Amino acid sequence: FVCAQRLRIVGPARVRGAPCAERGAQFLPGVMRRSSLDPFCAIPLLTFEDRVECVSSVGDAIYIGTATGNVIHVALERPSHVESERPPVQASQIAVARLSQRRPVEHICAAEGFVLTIADGVCYALTASDIMAPPEILGRDARCVCSHTGQRETMQAEFCVSFRKKLVLFTRAEQGFEILQEFPTSDVACALVWHHAWICAGFKKEYSLYSDRAGVPQDICTLDGKTTPRIALVGDSELLLMIQEAVGFFFDLNTRQPASKSTVTWPRKVVAMGATSSYILGSSGSGQVDVFSVRDQRACQTLVTECSACAICPCAVGSAIVAGGNSVVRLELVPFERQIRRLLLQARVSEALDLLNATFGPGDPRREQQLSRLHLQAGWMRFSELQFMQAFTHFMYSADFSVAEVLGFWRRLLPTGLDMASVSEGACLASDSGAPEPCDVEDFVRARLLERQEPASASGVS
Repeated sequence: FVCAQRLRIVGPARVRGAPCAERGAQFLPGVMRRSSLDPFCAIPLLTFEDRVECVSSVGDAIYIGTATGNVIHVALERPSHVESERPPVQASQIAVARLSQRRPVEHICAAEGFVLTIADGVCYALTASDIMAPPEILGRDARCVCSHTGQRETMQAEFCVSFRKKLVLFTRAEQGFEILQEFPTSDVACALVWHHAWICAGFKKEYSLYSDRAGVPQDICTLDGKTTPRIALVGDSELLLMIQEAVGFFFDLNTRQPASKSTVTWPRKVVAMGATSSYILGSSGSGQVDVFSVRDQRACQTLVTECSACAICPCAVGSAIVAGGNSVVRLELVPFERQIRRLLLQARVSEALDLLNATFGPGDPRREQQLSRLHLQAGWMRFSELQFMQAFTHFMYSADFSVAEVLGFWRRLLPTGLDMASVSEGACLASDSGAPEPCDVEDFVRARLLERQEPASASGVS
């Protein structure tokens, strides 16, 4: 309380005329400005002689289907000898398997241990570690395939394959793949997602939801027959469904009802769509990828890549793979800590909180720790800007805050019997939170005001 009263006097009295970030900032909550906070950066990986048709990723492996019937295995790695916060990603071609002499690889889906592909209507199962080994044929007249996500890690790989007027669920057994279930359909599914106990199938004129046990369809919505069905898994319980050429809407798998989110509208027709981390990606096929935030469904970035994207798939740790033409590009998610630091340096605290909410949902066990850390960093940012009352507001919301760190600025007012070693030790704890070096608060304020006056004086002279 004494410190708070002291701050109430020191702040306004000695920082008179200092700009207030809350008054000066004209930012709206949830809006991430492209010029200063782009969540992704594009990293070209490889180019090929063949035209890329489809792509899928699992772990550090990428599997690419080409127009000449080849499947290419590419491995990602970060060189350990590069001393950098984010070492560059390198990609190397591991193997190539020829599936068809005449037709392109139409669809590809990678899961732990296996890669399922469709070429010339035939569904092949390849061994992920050795795609050149003889494949297993699961059936003909296949249209698309997806893996079962949301399973326990100990369970065998499972896949859903769309054949002519039926869905077939496969699991891996000792002697090969075996059929778990077969469900009749009114038409051939063009898009599939199997998550937890639900299978969402996109047909030419509708989206339907199936239980992976009963197989009884539930209508989700109808289509006009002109829109190509596309489905992307968003988070752990929602799907994004394309209902028009440039419009997608969210569906909640928990309630099996439309989610309480706005639709996502791209500026142009979407030919490839995907989701990763807290973002939705859509491409028009011209090399431009538009990124939307899942939390507020607003556009937050537009990337121009070297490839005319025809396929997008999620990759490890929130990144994504964009493939098209004869090249593959990785969209690397800028680390959360770096984005937060960038926002706080610009005094954009409300946007930093929006980013945290979009990255860590209410049920995420990391949320409380990250929120505490953000408030601590924001508090020291406000403190350094001489906005002491705002700083203390953030400090009070941080479980990592130690009052000893602040008392270091009022040492001359502390009781003589206080253990000063504990104060110094507490101040060292804030070395990674942006806390300034403790000194007498009057000297600190004077130094900060001089720092502000120097740029003004320099601009006046020039």
